Amino acid sequence: MTDMIKSAGKRTNIKSKLIPPLLLSTMIFLLLNAKESASDIRGGLSLVAHTVIPALFPHLVLSDLLVSHINFSSINGRLSRAFTNIFKLPAAAAPIFLIGSICGFPVGARVATDLYTRGILTKSDAELLSAYGNQTSPAFVIAGVGAALFGSVKIGALFFASEILAALVCLLLFAPKRKKPTETPINEVSLHPTSFVEAVRRASYSCLAIAGFILFFSLVTGIICRVFSSCSLLISAFFEVTTACRIASLHLQSAHLLSLYTAAFAIGFGGLSAGMQTALCLKEGGLSFRHYLSRKLLQGLLTLFCFFLLTILFPIC
Repeated sequence: MTDMIKSAGKRTNIKSKLIPPLLLSTMIFLLLNAKESASDIRGGLSLVAHTVIPALFPHLVLSDLLVSHINFSSINGRLSRAFTNIFKLPAAAAPIFLIGSICGFPVGARVATDLYTRGILTKSDAELLSAYGNQTSPAFVIAGVGAALFGSVKIGALFFASEILAALVCLLLFAPKRKKPTETPINEVSLHPTSFVEAVRRASYSCLAIAGFILFFSLVTGIICRVFSSCSLLISAFFEVTTACRIASLHLQSAHLLSLYTAAFAIGFGGLSAGMQTALCLKEGGLSFRHYLSRKLLQGLLTLFCFFLLTILFPIC
């Protein structure tokens, strides 16, 4: 025990010595590259204003109202029964998966967190669904990436289909080891419908926080890609999905397959920016972010593989 305490103390001491000089060096670097940094921030602001907020804000408001007005414990449709029988998850997992797949990051995690706080989901089920019921939205993937960046709705549709297939495979791989999911009774106090004013307030707060993450990671991605310009395509895939897909589309002629596979991975993984947006939702509900990135990394790799298989069945060239 004493050795563990000493080891933890050493790590803390190393961090306290390394982090301040690193942050100071970064601040100096930004000052010396103020023009480029400002351009990265403006790009992030454009993304937030023209793409993220218009697509995300109404979904956040409506999903908040929807979750508070649906009795998820009584859902018993075909899809819900399939989730119960195949994935060993409660019936409420099916609408979470649908909402998260249609609305995009981080709405799926937001709904899973809300249902956990209402007592409908267990902690482990909510954390699992926060990863695999939380997708890059079809509007962005099909229209924004496929049609706008790659010039093909078909490519966008294959990207989205690959993402959904990968998420379902991951749910199957991590399905709870139990014969039947536990349907937890709802706490009657938590069934009071959310007011419209409260839904708008929460959505506004979430959008502001999400915008902050996007601006920060747009800056970080821009800096790293300039320093390691030869690896910018691969590096961007780990930070911000929109930037990754935009850079991938620029390499479409020179590196056709690499650009497509990189975009497929980025869409499945979501990037650190989407991860931090999800982390915010999980923190509000008292859920853990510990396994999220590793789970989404697996989904990103499986999305790439599914895209490879689908392009064999449905050629895009």
